[in-house]
Amino acid sequence: MKIIFKWATAVALAACAAGSLAPLAPAAAQEPGETVAIPFAPPVGQKLTYRLVRTTSEEGAGTKRGETRMQVGFRRAGTGFILDATLLADNLPPEIAAYPAFAALTLPMSFRVSPDGEITGIEDEARYWAAYEQLVRKTQQPGEAPAGRAVEVLRALPAENRLAMLSMNVAPLLALSASEFPLGETLEGEQDGMSPVGLVPQQVRVTLERVAGGRAHITSVTTTSAAAFEAAVRNFIDRAKGVPLGDEKFVSMELREIYEVSVTTGLVERQISQTTAEMEVGGKRSKMVRTNTIERLP
Repeated sequence: MKIIFKWATAVALAACAAGSLAPLAPAAAQEPGETVAIPFAPPVGQKLTYRLVRTTSEEGAGTKRGETRMQVGFRRAGTGFILDATLLADNLPPEIAAYPAFAALTLPMSFRVSPDGEITGIEDEARYWAAYEQLVRKTQQPGEAPAGRAVEVLRALPAENRLAMLSMNVAPLLALSASEFPLGETLEGEQDGMSPVGLVPQQVRVTLERVAGGRAHITSVTTTSAAAFEAAVRNFIDRAKGVPLGDEKFVSMELREIYEVSVTTGLVERQISQTTAEMEVGGKRSKMVRTNTIERLP
């Protein structure tokens, strides 16, 4: 999502250069069309706790709900920052918390962040994968593939895919930082959006609805065509060296997001994202709706 917001900033800055808009602090923006500047000023040295809730509804499979918490903190590193993040499994059933795929996500992770709030890499990635392999070995069941092989498969993924996979919980927190938007106007454009299968061409509409209570309220709608997504999947499989395609056919996907962003830090205070995907298997179509909510706790 970061790309479209940088694009939105470029549009706003171009308008300012032409003399048609004057960038304003968020609290000062009152009239439609006035440009609102969202900063990136994370609170260094503080621990922030977020609640993460995911609800998934699939035709024929019912609805599933999961909830956990995440703790994040920022450290300065040169001109940028290090973002430390840890998922907390203290409110999960033991059998779920111990499951290797989830337990691996609870390992502490650190990401390099640019001065304008873009996640650029994984800090000390080798240490993370070593800890991941050790954890998988501890929870491995008899007859399962060697833990080292599982790590090799994941580490063989392109760097952009590994970054997208490991940063999926923290990326929304910084999605709108260091950006500018015209109040009450909808910006439309195209972007190469990051996904677990790599960059995917998308169409995006973004609207800054209002600024109130120290928060900017922004909505966005992102659509992905079937052809674009399938091309990305095939490219990913080719680069992952022969992982076979399933018999599912992608039909359409739409992502609707509502953001409440601090006009002081530029970090997300609350985000609701709803993904609606339609697939076709054996000539029969099915729909999946997934809703994610991220909310900072006091």
